[in-house]
Amino acid sequence: MRKNPFFSVWDPKVLEIYVECGLYDTRCPAGRSISRLKMPGLQEAVVFAGTLTQLETFQRMQHLDERIELLWIVPGKPGAPEWVASSFESVLSRLTK
Repeated sequence: MRKNPFFSVWDPKVLEIYVECGLYDTRCPAGRSISRLKMPGLQEAVVFAGTLTQLETFQRMQHLDERIELLWIVPGKPGAPEWVASSFESVLSRLTK
């Protein structure tokens, strides 16, 4: 998957989680081993294309049970000068609004 231009820019750990949680192995009618999405392809497209998803997510976060662990995906590469300040401040500003 890393050869695919779309996935090649993903952090390796994120791609690993995506493969582990989003795909399953099966066999095609010809008997070859293949991987398939766990969710319908249309649903996955909505996840990636939904422009209002981010806004709705942040608006609803205050209603989440505090026991739910949140994981953040932010732009930039860890250790890059802009990553620590801009990404961290971006997450914090959204949480405190």
